[in-house]
Amino acid sequence: MEKTSLVFSLLALIISLIFLFRKNKNSSSYNTYEEEEEFDFKSAEQKHTEPSPYCLIINNKTTDIKNCFLFGLGQFIHAKNYGSDEGLNVAMQTSNVSYIELLMQSGFMPFETKLIRLRSKSREQISQIIFITSKDANGQMCEIPLIVQSYMKNIEPNYDGYYIVDVPYCAKIDLRSNIRLNILPETELFIHIYKKNRVDVFDKFYTINRNVF
Repeated sequence: MEKTSLVFSLLALIISLIFLFRKNKNSSSYNTYEEEEEFDFKSAEQKHTEPSPYCLIINNKTTDIKNCFLFGLGQFIHAKNYGSDEGLNVAMQTSNVSYIELLMQSGFMPFETKLIRLRSKSREQISQIIFITSKDANGQMCEIPLIVQSYMKNIEPNYDGYYIVDVPYCAKIDLRSNIRLNILPETELFIHIYKKNRVDVFDKFYTINRNVF
C-alpha cells in the first residue's frame, strides 16, 4: 500500500509539473504574440498618417487636343463632363472611387498640394503647361502657369516606356480653384497629386455628427 501511494504521489507531482510547464509556455507565447501585434499596429498607424496622393487617369481617344479641368466644384458641378471637353475621360486609378467623389470632397474639404507627378508615354504630353486658377464670386481671377519643361532636364523613359516628371508646387484646391492642362490626341496621362497634409474624412464626419447630435 505504501509503495502504491508513493507511486501515485510521484505521478501526481509529475502531472502537476507538466501542467505548470505548459501553462508558462503558453503564457510566454501569448505575450510575444501581443507584443508583435502591438508593434505591427503602431507601424500601420504611423504609415496611415502619411497623406496618400490622389491618382487620376486622363484619356483622350480622339484625334483632337482636348482641354482638361480638374477640381473647381463651384464652377463645374453642373457643367458637362465637369468642365473638360467632350471626348475626354477623367477617372480615378482607385477602382472603388469615382472622379465626382473626389470633386465633391475637394470642394467641402480643401487641401494643399505638395507635388504633382505626371506620367505618360508621350514626352510632349508631360511637357504641357499646367494652369492653376482661382476665381471668386466677384469675377476676380488669378491664374498661375507651371512651366513643366523646367523640371524635365535629362528625363528618359523608364522600363515601361513612361516618362515621369515631378512638379513641386503648393496650391490650395477648394471650391473656387481648378487645375487646367491640354491633353494631346490619342494620349493617356496619369496624374498623382500629393497633398501637404492628410485629409481625414472620418475625423471630419465624426466632428460634424458630434456637433449635430
